[in-house]
Amino acid sequence: MRATCLENDHDLSGFPKPTLLLDLPTEIHAAVLPWLQFLDLQTLRMVNHYFQDLIDPIQIPLPTHAELLSAEKTTRFKHRCFACVGCTRLRPISKFSKKMIRKGKAPGSGQAHSRFCIECGRRDLPGLHRYMLGSRWDDDDIPYVRCIRCKTIARGPEEKAVQLCLSCHRQDSESEKARAAEELKRIQTEIKEQVNMRILRAERRIAWGESGRAMSDFSSEDSESERDDWEYDGGYGWDGDNSFCYNSS
Repeated sequence: MRATCLENDHDLSGFPKPTLLLDLPTEIHAAVLPWLQFLDLQTLRMVNHYFQDLIDPIQIPLPTHAELLSAEKTTRFKHRCFACVGCTRLRPISKFSKKMIRKGKAPGSGQAHSRFCIECGRRDLPGLHRYMLGSRWDDDDIPYVRCIRCKTIARGPEEKAVQLCLSCHRQDSESEKARAAEELKRIQTEIKEQVNMRILRAERRIAWGESGRAMSDFSSEDSESERDDWEYDGGYGWDGDNSFCYNSS
C-alpha cells in the first residue's frame, strides 16, 4: 500500500508531484477567482469549457483604464486592440483614427492614456475625450471634421488645414469667387476709366494744337478747372458720349 502511494504521489526522484490547477476541486477554483484581475479572468475563460462555464462574464469586475493599457501591450492584443479612455474598453484598431494609435499615443507612449476611439470622439460637446471644434480625423480613409461654423460632424475637404465641413467650405469658396469677381470688375472698370481718360487727353492735345495755341501751355493733367476752361474757351466741348465736338455758334 505504501509503495502504491509513493508511485502515485511522487515522481521517480522521490519528490512530490506538482499539483495542477485542473486537479484542484471546484470550490478552490471559485475561491481563487475573486482575487484575479480582469485580464487574468478573461484569459482563464479561454483555457477550456470548464473555466468558461465557471467564470460568469457578468460577474467579472470592470477593468480599470490602467489595466487596459497594460493589456494592450500583451501578445494577445498587441497591434490588434487598443484601450479607449472614453468608454474604458479594448477596441479593434479599426475603431481608432490613425492619429490615436501612432507616435505619442501608441501603446506604451507618453500620451497613450489620452487615446479615445472614434465613437467616443463623435459624442456631443461639451465633455471630455471628444473631438473639439475644428478637429480633423479619418474614418475608413474618409476625412471628417467637427465644423467650427455649423458645429456639426460631417465630411471634410481633403485640405487638412481647413476646419470647415464640405458644405460650409463650398459656401466660403463661392463667396470668395463672388468677391474675386467683384474685385475683377472693379479693376476692369478702373482700367477702362484710365484708358478713356488717356484717350480724352490725347484728343484734347490734338484739339489744342489745331486751335493754334502753344503746346507748351497745354497741361496733360486731368483737372476739373482745366477741363471747364477748355470746354468753354474757344467753342470746343464734349458731347454726351465723351466724344470731342466743335460748337460753331
